[in-house]
Amino acid sequence: MTLRVGYLSRTQASSIDFPHPVELIDLETDTVEGLRDALLAGHIDIAVHADANLPLDPQFVQAIAHRENPQDAFCGPTDYRGLPHGARVGTDSANRAAQLKHFRSDLVPTEVAGDLEERLAHIGDGLDGIIVSRAELTWHGLTIGQDLPYEVMVPVAGQGALAVEALATSADVLAGIEDSVARMEMVAEQTFAAELGGLPSSPVGVLARSTGKTVALHARFLGDGTKVEIRRSSSNPLTLATDLAAEFVRRGVRP
Repeated sequence: MTLRVGYLSRTQASSIDFPHPVELIDLETDTVEGLRDALLAGHIDIAVHADANLPLDPQFVQAIAHRENPQDAFCGPTDYRGLPHGARVGTDSANRAAQLKHFRSDLVPTEVAGDLEERLAHIGDGLDGIIVSRAELTWHGLTIGQDLPYEVMVPVAGQGALAVEALATSADVLAGIEDSVARMEMVAEQTFAAELGGLPSSPVGVLARSTGKTVALHARFLGDGTKVEIRRSSSNPLTLATDLAAEFVRRGVRP
């Protein structure tokens, strides 16, 4: 049996190693709700979401597929460490902009929108470079850019992970897709973000790395002239994230 897979990004859906034959179906939707409506209507059997941070809904079950490299990457004609004074660097989040300024106060974070191709086109045309996720580049088959060390850029929660959904009544179609290591990392990152109010536009980065038995969580806040950065490890990702978020609040980071 061939399963019908709907997606927000074909390149991301194509990157998943499905354990059964699939047909990729372009539903021409760009929303989570559009994919879920297609599942409910029976147009597809599986939905691949571009973001693992999905709102919970009891009508659906979710698997987390293998996670790509979660690092951010700098794309530009020079080494990121050799950018000229006052260089304009394209970003699309408060987290990336704040960390860029912390790395070098003379750099000018510049908001840039659009798909990956459109953002890359700005390099040399008003921008000295842009910051994107390594995973996004990988999903598009690109090996350009420099991975930014975590000392420079801690990514946002869920970066590099894909959520795969099905109807709760058809959970068996997700067999073989779930990655237990990626799941532990997502539990830690998503719990931390949720405890701090979701962080949709906050200068907060959080990264979990798991061995499958333990999770190391690294979080950084840069805002209002304040820096809070903590690294902790535990075998319980939920408790780890909750306790770490509480510590951030105690240090002045407000939801």
